[in-house]
Amino acid sequence: IEDGKVGEIAVWSVSMFNGYRNYPEKTEEVVKNGWYFTGDYGFKYNDEYFVIGRKKDIIIVAGKNIYPEDIENVVNHVEGVVPGRVIAFGEEDEKMGTEQVAIVAETKAETEEEKKQIRLAILKSGMSIDINIHKVYLVPSRWLIKSSAGKPSRKANKERLNSGNDPQVWSR
Repeated sequence: IEDGKVGEIAVWSVSMFNGYRNYPEKTEEVVKNGWYFTGDYGFKYNDEYFVIGRKKDIIIVAGKNIYPEDIENVVNHVEGVVPGRVIAFGEEDEKMGTEQVAIVAETKAETEEEKKQIRLAILKSGMSIDINIHKVYLVPSRWLIKSSAGKPSRKANKERLNSGNDPQVWSR
């Protein structure tokens, strides 16, 4: 693999597992020619490997691959956003036939004016890395659901947002 080229990470080992028990279709998805495809994207640089994101989390906007971590990193620095309590994900835009970028960010802001300023700052932070953020959801501290690893779960939080009108969610 040439340096800097992004691809899906695959591993092989003499002690590698044979597959998922009682789930042959799942095994077929991830094991190919003896290689286990992790579902992570990464690249090699100077004989070191770097993981940059999960394949299933990539947001595709008009054919452009966007890594949620890139957006989350800049939004985490926005004044008024609780650091480390941000998720980015794609929302299907059937009219446009593509995904659009959505952000959920925890904040301690209480007034509508404070929330408006934070939302504008989040939109600007996306523009600073050439990404158009389509929707911003601001939520109170401790609203985001965490995974077993202690990180905010994109899937669980997206489902929570889509489950109905939560009066704690403020969006544009």
